[in-house]
Amino acid sequence: MSPGIFHTIIHDVNVAIQGNLQPVRIVQGSSGSYFCSNITGKKVGVFKPKNEEPYGKLNPKWTKWLHRTFLPCFFGRGCLTPNTGYISEASAFVVDEHFALHIVPRTEVVSMASPSFFYPKSIWRKVKQGKGHVLPPKIGSFQVF
Repeated sequence: MSPGIFHTIIHDVNVAIQGNLQPVRIVQGSSGSYFCSNITGKKVGVFKPKNEEPYGKLNPKWTKWLHRTFLPCFFGRGCLTPNTGYISEASAFVVDEHFALHIVPRTEVVSMASPSFFYPKSIWRKVKQGKGHVLPPKIGSFQVF
């Protein structure tokens, strides 16, 4: 897939979000990852925000925090640096493309904002007050289907 097609998909997802077709959080897994659709409702990819990764500070699935804090010998995975998984995902695509393996779908680092993403209450208060605040975009990896 060419970079141009990828950026068209990202544009279509952002148009869908503005049209109130929000990404849907994936129930499985240990992080805040989201299925994203285009304007026709077709799922076109997965967005994984940096700050919603398994040990990220805004991970909506708090069990990972409990695991790492109280049972580090069993679940700690101390070799993982928090908030860098999105870079690893994009890097895997770059390596795959370099060696022409055709195993990893196009994955790039992008920024997106959606009310379905997990934001702290302080952000929601500012948005609800309507003082010119909008939801800030989140950086993360986007992998196409």
